[in-house]
Amino acid sequence: MSNGLKPAEAEQPRLGKASTLTRFALIGVALAAVVATFAYFGGWFTPNDLTPARFTDAFEHVDGAHSGFRRNHAKGVGVSGFFESNGNGVRLSKALVFQPGRVSVIGRFSLSGGQPYVADTPNTVRGLALHFSLSDGELWRTAMINLPVFPVSTPEAFYERLVASKPDPSTGKPDPAKMKAFLARHPETVQALTVIKSQAVSSGIVPAAVVCAGDASFAERLAAGEIRRYVYLRTGRLLPVVDRLETASGGLIVVGSKSNKLVRTVLEPRPGANDRSAPDRRDDRRSAGGHRRASEGQAAFHTRCPFRKSLASFLGVSLIRPWRI
Repeated sequence: MSNGLKPAEAEQPRLGKASTLTRFALIGVALAAVVATFAYFGGWFTPNDLTPARFTDAFEHVDGAHSGFRRNHAKGVGVSGFFESNGNGVRLSKALVFQPGRVSVIGRFSLSGGQPYVADTPNTVRGLALHFSLSDGELWRTAMINLPVFPVSTPEAFYERLVASKPDPSTGKPDPAKMKAFLARHPETVQALTVIKSQAVSSGIVPAAVVCAGDASFAERLAAGEIRRYVYLRTGRLLPVVDRLETASGGLIVVGSKSNKLVRTVLEPRPGANDRSAPDRRDDRRSAGGHRRASEGQAAFHTRCPFRKSLASFLGVSLIRPWRI
């Protein structure tokens, strides 16, 4: 007969010392593998490797921190407009951008380096970045500089050259010994610099005056002053502000709203303008306001002042042919 009591359960055998140590060892190996994986991807095993973060931080190390500006190609101006294809490119490519018609473009002209107020010297490297918005939703991005060859062949060499070019606080120029040591390690850069220095520097076009009509509005006069200041900051030349096209000779910047008579005079086609043998008198004039019938783009003032941005948007800064900045 059963008295309602369950039989005593058999006791589990205790693990031996060896088995216990083996299990703890397996747990330790698993934890170590997890930690090692995080350490590997975190770069703890290779602290001297050139990572994207280390690369970009080098620009601040060399040029300093400038809030609100890019770390490289810090100085620049944005443009927007159109790429207008005549359709002849389809003989060479099936790309949609070469089909007849217009494609919206956003771009940026810039100077190399991390100094937002660097001087526009003729030998400063120029950059152009373009963003094409195609009708099928595709986005094309391209960037280029005006050098015939690139001075380095690897990202590591670029980083080394950047660090070697850091200005000495006492002289304001790179340490010659560091740059000499870099060139000794990279003879390919010496050859590239020889090619670069052998190329003639573009002379560019520097405007002679800012033209603003005598009956211009307050906003137009303010825009003329802003453009004059812009050119001064980037070229060191303080242009005169005149009220007639005939007052000054040479390249002119004409400022006015889209309906301004002076602006219309500059933008309207000249007799024989479609004849390539006839000189186009618009070549040495730039308009800050209004668009050509085949607009070549708009530019915005490089400023963080909301009022000035609104003013630029109101006027619409049209590039007839940009001079070197």
